[in-house]
Formats: sequence, C-alpha cells, structure tokens
Amino acid sequence: MKLLEYNVGSLATLHTDVCTYGTSIILLDVSSNLQGGDIILRCEKTQRFFPKKMKIGEHIFYPKGMHHGVQVVTKGYRRVLVLIW
Repeated sequence: MKLLEYNVGSLATLHTDVCTYGTSIILLDVSSNLQGGDIILRCEKTQRFFPKKMKIGEHIFYPKGMHHGVQVVTKGYRRVLVLIW
C-alpha cells in the first residue's frame, strides 16, 4: 500500500507493476485547479493509449501486466492510494 502525491512536474512513465493479480488506484484528493495528471491505460491488442480522468473516490483496477502511467501534472496536485494485489 502506498500513498502518492503528484505535484507540478510529477508523472509516471508507462510501466507494469510487479504483483500477483493487479493494482488498485483510488483517487483521494485533487486540487481545484488540477491540469494533467490523468491515468493512461494501454490496450495491448491495439497498442492505443487511453487517458482517463478520475473523480474523487473513484477506483481503477489494472490487471497484472497492463501498461499504465500518469500524464504530467502541469498545475495543482492529485493524491492517490495504491494497493498492490
């Protein structure tokens, strides 16, 4: 379990997590002026990337092996809880 805060300039490059089942991300808080910081999911079949805006309290689960990341935060901040399963 990790509590992460993404501030201006923060990002997560595309990666997969070392886990047994997958990873859960829960958005805990964002600043009212947040720009950027969207989750990026990569579809293995099409190799396309899909940005996803999350709402506070929303949960996303990535299965083991799924490539994902976070776009650079250009304004504000976001806080997430990460659970590795």
